[in-house]
Amino acid sequence: NLNNYDITWKLLKNGVPCDEGKLEADVAPLSYGKITVPYALPSDRTASDEFWLDISVTSKYASGMIPAGYEAAYTQFRVNDASADKRERHFRY
Repeated sequence: NLNNYDITWKLLKNGVPCDEGKLEADVAPLSYGKITVPYALPSDRTASDEFWLDISVTSKYASGMIPAGYEAAYTQFRVNDASADKRERHFRY
C-alpha cells in the first residue's frame, strides 16, 4: 500500500527548488489512485522561466533487503500551469 511510503515533491524554477512538500496516499496494491500536488507557481514568474515538478516515493520502513528511505520511484513533469486539473496525477501501484 502506498501509505507505507513517503511521497515528496519539489517544484523547481530554472533548476532551483522554489516549493516542496509531502503527500499522503492510501492506494492499495494493483489499483489506481489519484493525488493532487498542492504546488503553486510563483507570482513573480516570467515567460522565460522553466518549471519542473519532481516526485519521489521512498520506503518509510525497512522490509527484507529494502532499507527505510529507499527510493522506489521517481518522476519529473514539466509544468507551466498550476490549475487544479494540471496538479492531479494518476498512478498505478
